[in-house]
Amino acid sequence: MKCLVVAALLAGCAPKSAEAVSDRFVDLYFVEIDQHRALELTSGLARQKLDEELSLVAKVRQNYEPEQAKPSIYYKRREAQIASDRGRLAYDITIRHEKDEMAKNAMISVERVDGKWTVANFIVQEGALPSRPKAP
Repeated sequence: MKCLVVAALLAGCAPKSAEAVSDRFVDLYFVEIDQHRALELTSGLARQKLDEELSLVAKVRQNYEPEQAKPSIYYKRREAQIASDRGRLAYDITIRHEKDEMAKNAMISVERVDGKWTVANFIVQEGALPSRPKAP
């Protein structure tokens, strides 16, 4: 009975909107450096990418966990374009480790699969996103 209650609670806590799924993915993947939990939010190419990453880091993580050298990571969603069952979201990501700071940006593609939003793909690049010109 306890398992059913826990499962029901976890299902109720799952992100429901495209923005919420994308934000949660960014939290898990970048901030918490937890590809296993981020994998649960993915489908398609994003799932393939994470599966490959996890296999590449498996040996390293036998003796070393990301928490041991975890930098401080902050992000800001800069844009969200959602239409019907697909969307694209853009993020600026700042990574601080000791005195070093690095800017990256991430483009996240989301899609609704069987009524549930998932991360379908993601691309990470160096540098912050360019600013859009202000409308006249």
